[in-house]
Amino acid sequence: MIGPICPNLADGLQLVPKRYDLPGTQELDDERETILSFIRENMKRLLVSLLLITAFCALPADARRVAGIEIPETLEREGVLLILNGAGIRTRYFLDVYVGGLYLKKRSTDAAAIMDADEPMAIKLRIVTGLITNDRMQKSIEEGFQKSTRGNTGPIREKIDALIDIYDEEINDEDIFEFVYVPGQGLIVYKNGVYRATIECGLPFKRALFGIWISDRPVQTSLKHGMLGLYGLPPEIGPAWFFGSCFGSTEERVRRNNPAQSSLRKLTAVPVRDSISRR
Repeated sequence: MIGPICPNLADGLQLVPKRYDLPGTQELDDERETILSFIRENMKRLLVSLLLITAFCALPADARRVAGIEIPETLEREGVLLILNGAGIRTRYFLDVYVGGLYLKKRSTDAAAIMDADEPMAIKLRIVTGLITNDRMQKSIEEGFQKSTRGNTGPIREKIDALIDIYDEEINDEDIFEFVYVPGQGLIVYKNGVYRATIECGLPFKRALFGIWISDRPVQTSLKHGMLGLYGLPPEIGPAWFFGSCFGSTEERVRRNNPAQSSLRKLTAVPVRDSISRR
């Protein structure tokens, strides 16, 4: 006859009868109680981890919409197809200024590698307020270069000025700016889908430009995380945390969750047959 289905593993182990009539089985029961205790203490963490895994895997799809603005998954310019790496919102004084998206040939979360890569990529900015002026935008770009280069703008000063000049005309809500870097050509600028200018440049200027948003001194950290596809997931509950806490070795998990029991030997059941043979 098949017994009742166990609601969980802990209940299932509780159905195992204790056999104190056999020598050595007291040790086996002690180990069983330790395992039961470990399962009870970590059941909630496992459930939370599964929920986080589900949410984490679903994030890229949701990233196409930021602050109510749809961000295209792809961008094709100069014969190169780029894919959306991530996007975020730039805020200033509690005001949403623009939504920024980073487009690469292949998705990456390594900011330094992206900045140092001499390959096609693009930044797309979609203005979301009518309160920003061209003068304010020019100052913001200048400040961004100052932070990105740590004040060393001299070698690329001419390129920076050429980019700032593009913002001479009025900026309106829903304006879209695209900065497309193509090796051998330079930085190609579009406004609302219309070609505006090409700034002949190499990797140093490109590195400084993209560094405005993803360097170690970005204009806004949350925007950097969005562009890198990190979406603000705290490190303490990130993939390393829940994979390590739930799927690490038994000794490691027991030591993390029960420091007082760190001296316990590895949890391996003693075969009943071996106990009987030692009778």
